[in-house]
Amino acid sequence: MAKSFVIGPTDTVIAGNSGPAEVNTNLNFADDFRIVSSQAGEVIATNVTCPVDQPETLRFSQRRIANVYNGTDIDQSAFLPTRDGTATLIELRQRWIEVDSEDSTYRKAVPVKAAITLTVPSYGNVSAAQVQDLVYRAFSALFYTGTPGPEGIADLLHGVLARPDLR
Repeated sequence: MAKSFVIGPTDTVIAGNSGPAEVNTNLNFADDFRIVSSQAGEVIATNVTCPVDQPETLRFSQRRIANVYNGTDIDQSAFLPTRDGTATLIELRQRWIEVDSEDSTYRKAVPVKAAITLTVPSYGNVSAAQVQDLVYRAFSALFYTGTPGPEGIADLLHGVLARPDLR
């Protein structure tokens, strides 16, 4: 019995790109996704390349925050002129299917989800490039120093939160 996962999306490669990379900016929204829900502050899209029993959805939502300083230890004398901000959520949900190469009746569904929340002041001097760096640094924390492989994620899945080279 050899069990394996079947993961739904069969993304359309964008012209000029070779395919997935470590940081994949190659999601083809135009060809592969359709909006299934849209309301003020939230859009949910589904990947139409997936089998219907293995949906992949992306959720984009944003809400206003009255005071981005709540929960921080920043002294009021160091506050920006505005305390307003936004919390923006990007959430990916997939359903993987486990199958068995020797038993065609074996089929188990596995729900998975990944989410990124950006909490940022509504302040003109905060640039998209700065927030991009923030996202890349947060993403990098999933991995071991200088190692793009799955070992760091494997430790996190086992509850090992401290990185081996932390002191």
